[in-house]
Amino acid sequence: MKSFAVAFKSVYEIGLMKYGFKKIKGSRPYYVRCVGDEIVHVIAVQDAFTPKQGSTGIFYKAFWIVFGVATVYRKEIELNVLPKDNQLWLNKLSDICYMEHYCSKYDRKACDEIIPHLFEYHGADEDAMVEVIRKSFELTEKYALPVLDHITTLEECLKHFFKYNPIAISIKDASDRYIQGEVGGKYNEGLVCTLVYGGDRIKEYENAWIKVYQEANEDELYYMNAGMSGITIEEHSKNETECEKKRKDRLILFDMLTSTPECQEKIHRELQQRKHNNIEILRNCGLEV
Repeated sequence: MKSFAVAFKSVYEIGLMKYGFKKIKGSRPYYVRCVGDEIVHVIAVQDAFTPKQGSTGIFYKAFWIVFGVATVYRKEIELNVLPKDNQLWLNKLSDICYMEHYCSKYDRKACDEIIPHLFEYHGADEDAMVEVIRKSFELTEKYALPVLDHITTLEECLKHFFKYNPIAISIKDASDRYIQGEVGGKYNEGLVCTLVYGGDRIKEYENAWIKVYQEANEDELYYMNAGMSGITIEEHSKNETECEKKRKDRLILFDMLTSTPECQEKIHRELQQRKHNNIEILRNCGLEV
């Protein structure tokens, strides 16, 4: 029986090639497209678990398709780890359903009817495996590629992060340790915000975070009212107060990073070094940048 890795590569490598994606060197299942010398689009496959069992007792197997964007201005673009280790900036294909408003984020059934949360196949059925892989590619082509195609500038990258992964652009503090990437995670793209929203655009930055907190508040209220969270009204009110404080603190930090000449100089040096290092990483993966 053909292995999953071989079957997957035969579908995705050829299918994504015409869109400018290339399988990176090595065994990691990343397909990457470089946009200029600052942005990369990523599509990958991640193993998943399913308890589903066939009539003969053989368990089904499952996988997720994940996708995302990165810039050369994060501390390190880590393509030498498994996709599950990059889950703070890679999203499951099914996330598109509610992020792009194809259905309500609270209606899991409706989402599954558009894009399955899991792609499953009988572990001993090669034809079924290949068919599911092909189906996943069709959905990737239909839903993920249009999202990625739109992201060609740093500003569009940040809009994507605000919508899909705000934690990836969360500024932890204004210290040298944060600027140098020693805190916040290698995936953190917070400093990119200083390139786009500095100066007279700080209000746009503030409004983007207000929207993030509003959506988080709506989610908490929904699950609380549905009896699915265990959070009390008092706890919810406390969370709202804490979030408002975080939002204001974040704005103060951002203003400090973008208005202080000393910080700006440190950020500029750091970002240029990161760009150099990440371009080398991408080239070592066999990509042209």
